Amino acid sequence: MNGNPDLTLVSSFQEKWHEFLIICDDFEKRFQYILVSPPNLSDNSEVVNAIAKLPWRLVLDFNPRSDETENGLLLNFEKLKGTSYKKSFTIVDRLDFDPKFEHYWFFANGQGSILPIDELKAWRNKYKRFLSDNLYQSFNKGSRLKSRIVVLLNIDPDYAYAVIDEFNAVDESNLKFVICFDGSFT
Repeated sequence: MNGNPDLTLVSSFQEKWHEFLIICDDFEKRFQYILVSPPNLSDNSEVVNAIAKLPWRLVLDFNPRSDETENGLLLNFEKLKGTSYKKSFTIVDRLDFDPKFEHYWFFANGQGSILPIDELKAWRNKYKRFLSDNLYQSFNKGSRLKSRIVVLLNIDPDYAYAVIDEFNAVDESNLKFVICFDGSFT
């Protein structure tokens, strides 16, 4: 409390970040990276900014206001790269993936006039099959063939299993999943 940085916390964060990079193979170009982001990624803008800088090919964003809120991942991505460096989709949009385009954003629980769904069963009924039958298959067809690393950051386990099941149904042998959470789910 004397204005000096808490070096234990800094060290711990740096260690966790280093561990995260190692698990993700240092974000090597031989992989494509997919992020599954929670409704509230972090209250710390530096964390959100660091995640936004990583080379995500596809982001499944569970924050329906990610492009509006101060710590929204999409808003931070657009501040860093600009609005023309990504294509955004909702469940009602026509999916358009191009191997030459680098970044895609899917609002995995509403956006704008599409209201978010708070109840897992209702979300699964609306989104689960869409993830495999439409989103991931279209992504596969419109992407260069590469192994993919799917990072699930602090996603409720029930939603995480739904995403994993649907992606595996299409491309199990080509996927590696990295699940990171802070233990706040019971």
